[in-house]
Amino acid sequence: MQTYTHRLGETPEPITLAQNDGVPYDLSDTTVTLAVHDGGVCTIVPVTVPDPLLGTVMPDQAALDAFTPRVRRAVLHIIWVDGSHDSSPDFAINFV
Repeated sequence: MQTYTHRLGETPEPITLAQNDGVPYDLSDTTVTLAVHDGGVCTIVPVTVPDPLLGTVMPDQAALDAFTPRVRRAVLHIIWVDGSHDSSPDFAINFV
């Protein structure tokens, strides 16, 4: 499982969504959310898509900064323009 580190109080690093061959997904006209799982609670963190053609998303800093330091499981959910849904593999977010 990959690990993404978020330093509380700092601007989040972008997350790139790429296909198996490394080509970034075209996120034009999509809705992307980040689900952070903390025990039995799932918090939905809004994200922005700064450059859809690069497949990058930026989680909302204020929402991430609401977490206390420790590792949590997360997944990105994508709703495509045609209404279909996809999810990333689970990954870890290390809040430090």
